[in-house]
Amino acid sequence: MGTGNVLLRGRKKKAEALIEANRLEDARALYIKICSTDRRDAEAWGRLARLNWRLGRLAEAESCCRKAIGLQRGHLDAHSVLGLVSMASGKLTEAEQAFRRVLEIDDTRVDAYNNLGQALGLQKRPHVAIEALKKALALNPRAPEIHNNLGHTLRSAGLVVESEAAHRRAVELRPSSPAFYSNWLLSLNYLPDANPDRIFQYHAEWGRRFSGPITKCTDYANSRDPERKLCVGYVSPDFRKHPVACFLEAILGNHDHAGIHVICYADIPDEDEVSKRLRGYGGTWWMIHGMTDEALIHQIRNDGVDVLVDLAGHTSGNRLLVFAARPAPVQVSYLGYCNTTDLAEIDYRISDAIADPPESEKRYTEKLVLLDSGFSCYTPPRNAPGVSGPPCGESGVITFGSLNMMGKLNLDVITLWSTLIKAVPGSRLLIFRDELRGWVKERLQELFARQGVRDGAVEFRCEVAPNQQYLSIYDEIDIALDTFPWNGHTTACEALWMGVPIVTLAGDSHRGRMCASVLHQLGLQDFVAGNHEEYIRLATTLAADRQRLKALRGQLRSMMESFHADCGVTVTGELEHAYRGMWRQWCNKQA
Repeated sequence: MGTGNVLLRGRKKKAEALIEANRLEDARALYIKICSTDRRDAEAWGRLARLNWRLGRLAEAESCCRKAIGLQRGHLDAHSVLGLVSMASGKLTEAEQAFRRVLEIDDTRVDAYNNLGQALGLQKRPHVAIEALKKALALNPRAPEIHNNLGHTLRSAGLVVESEAAHRRAVELRPSSPAFYSNWLLSLNYLPDANPDRIFQYHAEWGRRFSGPITKCTDYANSRDPERKLCVGYVSPDFRKHPVACFLEAILGNHDHAGIHVICYADIPDEDEVSKRLRGYGGTWWMIHGMTDEALIHQIRNDGVDVLVDLAGHTSGNRLLVFAARPAPVQVSYLGYCNTTDLAEIDYRISDAIADPPESEKRYTEKLVLLDSGFSCYTPPRNAPGVSGPPCGESGVITFGSLNMMGKLNLDVITLWSTLIKAVPGSRLLIFRDELRGWVKERLQELFARQGVRDGAVEFRCEVAPNQQYLSIYDEIDIALDTFPWNGHTTACEALWMGVPIVTLAGDSHRGRMCASVLHQLGLQDFVAGNHEEYIRLATTLAADRQRLKALRGQLRSMMESFHADCGVTVTGELEHAYRGMWRQWCNKQA
């Protein structure tokens, strides 16, 4: 064996030891040397591709994958990493092709079935994604990550009970995973019969299990001056095209930079057009995707953040373990989650008196801070189509509609909507969702049929016409119907922006009161029902009043525009006042 081969083997052995020790940057540097020494070493290019992927270097990972595949067409790991990179970059068709290529070569690869299921799920094709994930489980039924992914996909198909069970199984198989446990907590919020007090208890267990062992920061270099310029940090995986960004934009766009320095910690792999717009509102912008919790804690402390705001709660990609270390003196939960974080280290939760009435306090470990103007301010899409007249004006038929996510269309919702359709003669219901394909659509059709809804009364649609925008669906809807126990929030605002009134059922916790909060902000609280009977009464009364439907169609966008023009300044001002009050209280405690 030549000296060069011995040297390369030694370097590879050292690089693998570095990977084992989680010294990924050092291992990457060594594999770069190996690849530059022998540029035809497909194995080395494949290892470098995976290292780049793990370090969040997507472009470099893709380049290495293609070099490895060019040298060895059947390089399984390179195809697999190429699929992961494509999926992270939003190139979902390419991701699907890469994972299918792996399975063509080796149809026993559990990871390929699992990854294929994720790619298909992101394509809004749960009817085939679930099949791939079940094949993965058939090969390895004790893989917690597959149960976790199956839970997400089942929910997107509308199977919330099965989704909760899959997430619970992932937790049973890997109880040490805070992410799997968070996903299970999220799934509980979709269950119609879930007791809010029990959900609170499960959240408390997350806090005990994962926050307790983490070392807390106790000393801060922050100046104790209660009136100085504040440093406020926002942490989120949703600084991108996402519902959270629709409500965050007005806040970032209206912050008083003379009194507050804003830092956004964006846990996103790449920027999209929304990210770039949010970054343009000023302050400091850190891309933290791939950064370890320890590194992020150090960054936040080094930045001197006074008030650190979590915008994710127990949703995917959260950084709650960073908050558990308390890197900032004051910590806040806001916007992104409909429930408590149950972290003792998060001091406050921003809400309003409609979304969280007084009896809600017992279900939060955070202290509720209620904004008078409402907890949210919606920024409408910039390219939304114009408002059309109510479709019943031409057809004479009332069309109810929903664009809510499938996980919110539970049997209780379907039963109530069926009662409504039967109560309004000749009416119809239009449900639009990308996932309404294959057996997912057939299942919903069967559920409505069991309720005695006449054939053709419910239309299921998953695509818009080539010349249409997504929001153009509202041109065909007279009255939007909200879901429960988890309301729509973004979808409610979209309907109102398109001139379509919405009827909601106010629940007993934040998840069921977000739409009510929006309607109260606009003075439309007469569309908020307190029970099922009132929901039917409000919807049938509105359906019978064609003049009011026509008037609302012409008024709602103007009302939303006027509110948006004011609420960005008003809500942000109240929010800043709340931050200042929190900071003063902390300073007083230190004194």
